[in-house]
Amino acid sequence: MYQNNESFKYIKEIRQELKFLTNSEVRLKILIELCDRKATLKELHKLTNLKYTSLTSSLSKLEENGYVYEENDYYYLKTDTRNKLINILYLNNNFEFIENLSNYINKHIVENEQLDAVATLPMIKNYELIKADNINPYIVVEMIEDALMYNGNVRSLNMYLHPHYEKIITTILNQESSHEMIVPYVLLERFVQAARKNKTTIKNKTTTKNKNFYIKAIKDKTPKLICVVSEEKLIIALVKRNGKPDNNYCICIYDDDAIRWGYQIFEEYNMKTDIKIPLHDLTENIKQSGNTMQYIVD
Repeated sequence: MYQNNESFKYIKEIRQELKFLTNSEVRLKILIELCDRKATLKELHKLTNLKYTSLTSSLSKLEENGYVYEENDYYYLKTDTRNKLINILYLNNNFEFIENLSNYINKHIVENEQLDAVATLPMIKNYELIKADNINPYIVVEMIEDALMYNGNVRSLNMYLHPHYEKIITTILNQESSHEMIVPYVLLERFVQAARKNKTTIKNKTTTKNKNFYIKAIKDKTPKLICVVSEEKLIIALVKRNGKPDNNYCICIYDDDAIRWGYQIFEEYNMKTDIKIPLHDLTENIKQSGNTMQYIVD
């Protein structure tokens, strides 16, 4: 079997570096403090509350191994060390994120379609796990509804029919937002009918305020998650292991990088869609015959 010895050597070196940098809490504290500023020994003592003997010993080892350098009594972090430290903190942060949500994740289906976005999980700090309870049993359903009706740039994956889907469609059609929604193929007609109903209830007008509302579907695939992303936040709700949506839990994430990641997840599914229907303009593109629906591609 072919083996790339250079790659193995490189991986081994990385492991050794990670072990050296993370095995000592003193070294990590020093590196974190030097990440954004230069500092003297006295300043590091005040910042870390560490003893001078521990500081001098650790600084000496860091300097010997090329991670920091001293100049005019100030200690500096080398640029490549800063990059390594950021990566270590990034990994540690996301390990904590996954660990905190492990009970929720383990009870649900986690989609495994080799999405590129999964491999680029950003650093997630500002998030919360929303749980329905006896006081507010519908909080998750309401949060998803509000997110879908957000007046902005909204992208969503919906694996089931929201109980208030008609209200959601009416709201979206009557605001100047940009909304693209991917739904199971079997639900397309329900959304189209709701959009047509909305048109006839607004003084029989043939146009709507919203000029950018599209519903899409993948014929042979239903996303096994609910994902709603806008400029404001990213909401993710997983599916139970029995294949049914879980209306009792969702994760709300507010970090800008995570929001961009949410848009990336949508775009990867979007590339697989077979049908695109403009719900804001149904006058010519949709033909109905009995209980069936046919989308005419221009």
